[in-house]
Amino acid sequence: MKLTYAIVFTSDMRAMTEFYREALKLETAGESPFFTEFRTGATSFALLAIESEQKPEIELCFTTDRLDSDIRGLRARGMRFADEVRQQPFGRIIRMRDPEGTLVTLLEPTRPAAGSGEPELGTTIVNAWDFGAAVNFYRERLGLATLAELPDWIEFGTGGARIVVRARAARPDAPAFMDQRVSLAFDVDDLDAWSRDLEARGVRQTSEPADGELGAYAEITDPDGNLIVFREPAGVIPAPRAMAEAFEDDDVPLRVGIRKPVQKGSKAKAVSRVVLRPDYQGKPRSRRKSAATARAAAKARTTVRTKGLKAVRGAGPDRTRREPRKKNDPERAKNRPAIGRLRKAERRTLATKKRAVASRSRTKPVKRAAANRSRKSARGRTR
Repeated sequence: MKLTYAIVFTSDMRAMTEFYREALKLETAGESPFFTEFRTGATSFALLAIESEQKPEIELCFTTDRLDSDIRGLRARGMRFADEVRQQPFGRIIRMRDPEGTLVTLLEPTRPAAGSGEPELGTTIVNAWDFGAAVNFYRERLGLATLAELPDWIEFGTGGARIVVRARAARPDAPAFMDQRVSLAFDVDDLDAWSRDLEARGVRQTSEPADGELGAYAEITDPDGNLIVFREPAGVIPAPRAMAEAFEDDDVPLRVGIRKPVQKGSKAKAVSRVVLRPDYQGKPRSRRKSAATARAAAKARTTVRTKGLKAVRGAGPDRTRREPRKKNDPERAKNRPAIGRLRKAERRTLATKKRAVASRSRTKPVKRAAANRSRKSARGRTR
């Protein structure tokens, strides 16, 4: 599927055609009292005549060579159509609407679209109050590919003009074109020069050129009150697309060592400054001890008094037990676990529980009656 037409419904066909052809200098590809097509690149801008009592809107028309197959695929993805396939002089067509009410059609045309032309219709902006539902419609239902994504807008590829779904919000600093459901944006190479040409032709601009998320833009209002955007695309590649591009040559991969390699024969030592002690803390002491030093340390350990102090309870700091000076003192008080006392206490507790359960069971009416019956039967047998 390809977005081939962006059609504006109008009840004043003559004034609208003259405005876009004379004021904006769009090249006409075909003109009739009911339909006018302009050459605006891969997606043609068109005007469709309607009755004065009909509601003006903007239609997004996708074309395909396999209408029946695409309809089956869309229905498998949960698409709901507004009507059935209808045969028209320009081809077979079926209609649907997105969550915001925008008319979206699928056409199997009998003739090709106009094609090239300037300025090019580069972007179709869908301003949605329910941002999640609109994104789900164009991405999941229609199956459009995502080109770029930000928290409040998503750009989809259509084979023609891109579709940008924006989160609509009532903000005082929001652009004016966000107040309408669908806005059409034409791409120009030099926005300032284009703005000067419009002023020379007497075309009044709704807003002066300003910078936005999609580049510098200016707004113009047509005779029906539709805001038309002329924008100069930004030269920076969107972040998702830039991250997806290769940053090195596949033939010669970029490899950088974590540490600088040590050359053989150099005085540098292959050590890790993270693990070892830094040099500024002085010369490290040798871990090797001489035999004399080892003997002196052993003699010092043996000179400790063999008779230590008992660990008397309450003699230490804060009424704690004072530890003996020597751990292997045979006269110190040894802490032995009270295993025997604990086991006796557990046995007493278990016996108490058993007695309590037995006493409760004997007091129950049902069991007491059964016991009485058993005793009476036993007395009868003895008699």
